Amino acid sequence: MASPRPWPLLSTSLHYFRSRPVAMTALGGAVVVSLISVCCGIGLLAAPWFACELFALQMGESLGRPVERSRSWIAASFILVGAVLLVSSVAWLTMLGLGSGIVVEGPPRPPTWEELLRSGGVVAVICSAAAVSFALPFLYAPFILIERKAGLGAAILESAWLVSSGGKLAHLGVSITANALQVLPAAAAALVTTLIIDSAVAPLAALVSLPLLAVTVPLGQGMIVAAYMERRGELPSPVQTPAEGRIPTIVVVTWVSLIGVPMLCIAMLGACLLIPSTVAPGRAEHGIEVGSAVVSQGQAPTIYPPRTAIAIEVSAAEVRVIASDGGGAGRLPLPDTHPVDRVRVVRMRDVYGVEVHQGGATRLTWIDRAGVRLDDNLRVRLFDHVGELGLALILISVLATAIVMLPVLSSLARVRRMYLLRPEIRPAGAELEAVRRRSLRSSWLAAAGLAPLAVAALYFGLTSLGL
Repeated sequence: MASPRPWPLLSTSLHYFRSRPVAMTALGGAVVVSLISVCCGIGLLAAPWFACELFALQMGESLGRPVERSRSWIAASFILVGAVLLVSSVAWLTMLGLGSGIVVEGPPRPPTWEELLRSGGVVAVICSAAAVSFALPFLYAPFILIERKAGLGAAILESAWLVSSGGKLAHLGVSITANALQVLPAAAAALVTTLIIDSAVAPLAALVSLPLLAVTVPLGQGMIVAAYMERRGELPSPVQTPAEGRIPTIVVVTWVSLIGVPMLCIAMLGACLLIPSTVAPGRAEHGIEVGSAVVSQGQAPTIYPPRTAIAIEVSAAEVRVIASDGGGAGRLPLPDTHPVDRVRVVRMRDVYGVEVHQGGATRLTWIDRAGVRLDDNLRVRLFDHVGELGLALILISVLATAIVMLPVLSSLARVRRMYLLRPEIRPAGAELEAVRRRSLRSSWLAAAGLAPLAVAALYFGLTSLGL
């Protein structure tokens, strides 16, 4: 069984594209626009379906006949959207949480290569590779489902077997190459702009280059389709697995849970970014005091900082920052349950420090003239809600599951394949049962090793939401 190689697969993908350039560019553009609209919700439904249409068109070019739509496309779409959200979320959260950012000291200038290597983008690339590795066992599952070779469970097992038998590293290289090709225009535009002009312009350059993804997305996805078409002849007929060869339900439930926990934790990390961070300890050592309020009998006078349109409402239970237009920071999250004793407001240039005295502790937050907190960005929220240890454990859980999952799934697929052999070439019943027991025992041992890490990751994911 030859391992897939990127360059021959890219050549085949180019052949697919040249055969139907208009249709594939249109579908590629539809996938890109749908992915952009994921934040609105509609993209979660549209992007995977357009991707299935693109895959079916490319497979049809290889087969010489159209691929019919079926209900199995829904399961294929489910796998696709999970893989896309996992890889993009891990990259974004890693860059946000672990990356140091590009800080250039002195006069404005493009960053050096050393500064780029220390930036969060490099860390994000490494962890994105770990996320791609996590999705690797499911690489061929959407194509198997689109062709209706098997049900969802069988498609996942057969996909894992194809990846394992063809070489994990070879498939990882192809998958990374294909994904990198798809985002190449945006990544190249951002990198060149950062090196030559300024990192602040990089997002705009990446945005301008997005139309080019309508071409690179079909080319990148075509590489995976080409790899599948080379191996599809190795798939068994879609015959129902005999009862004695089926995986016990408890094993299925256990591994679905173990695979789902890292994905659920990543989703919870994204959700926790919607929750404002708690006000950190601190004192306003400098600045001009422009107002203060002492809490008496549970209430205190409202503070109106001069030359602003905000009001700071104070009571023993809470402190609220309200803007005249109805905006502002609202209720300041205070982790301490003690009553508020006093609030002091100081001005430094155009920003205002709100100093909250509570149960012997002093906390400080900074706001602008519109009442918006300046110390409550996404990165602060991430570390406030989950912390460095929690973020590290969740990312390690993704990587550990990725490492263990493929051997387990491919071993279970091997058992299924043995039971699908014709009776005259099928091993004896005792031998089959022995292989099945070894495979199940290995899956349980692997699950036992992953379980503590999954529980810890789930704990930090839940605590990040305050549950």
